[in-house]
Amino acid sequence: MSKRTAIKKITIEAKTLRHLREQRGLSMRQAALLARVSPTLINLLENGRQDIHNEHIEKLVMVYGTTREIFELYKLGTAALPRDAKRECLELISTFNALQVQSAEPLLRAIASVGKMQIV
Repeated sequence: MSKRTAIKKITIEAKTLRHLREQRGLSMRQAALLARVSPTLINLLENGRQDIHNEHIEKLVMVYGTTREIFELYKLGTAALPRDAKRECLELISTFNALQVQSAEPLLRAIASVGKMQIV
């Protein structure tokens, strides 16, 4: 039985499944349709809210046009997952309390303005 939780625990397996799906150019809905599972399941798996079991991996790697061996290479760190720094920063900020957000805001605004500066 899969454990479903409100607590996010994004594992390397979850990150790998998301990467493989996105690499294939599939939305969660498209992946679910091809794998004959609910889009909710894809979301729960990728967002660390449901345990990932071998049956999930086997079904999804096939849909994503890859193999279990490739999945394992990413999982073991033999092949590096590309970083999505923007997503990682947004996920980090979403964990901040109000005081932390207030503290970080000036730095974020300063960084954002750098891209808007014109060099004369």
